[in-house]
Amino acid sequence: MTDAPAQRLLRKLDDTLTSMSGILNTLLDINQIDAGVVQTEIEPFAVSNLLGKLVAEFDDLARSRSLKLRAVSSSLNILTDPAFLSRC
Repeated sequence: MTDAPAQRLLRKLDDTLTSMSGILNTLLDINQIDAGVVQTEIEPFAVSNLLGKLVAEFDDLARSRSLKLRAVSSSLNILTDPAFLSRC
């Protein structure tokens, strides 16, 4: 049998560590770009692709908190480096 408060605490800890890891990776990416170590490849990128990935990634978390995660369909494109954008 598991302790519900302990499970909630572990979920929060996991969420926090995941967020912190993402922030550190983003800072390292920015540092590498600034230093000229990594070159960006700017190209058109469909915003709907990013929104779809975010919904797929966070849908289970939203459901576990009795929330419904949705994204509005978009035909917009942005100029960015898709590889770096997906890491943020």
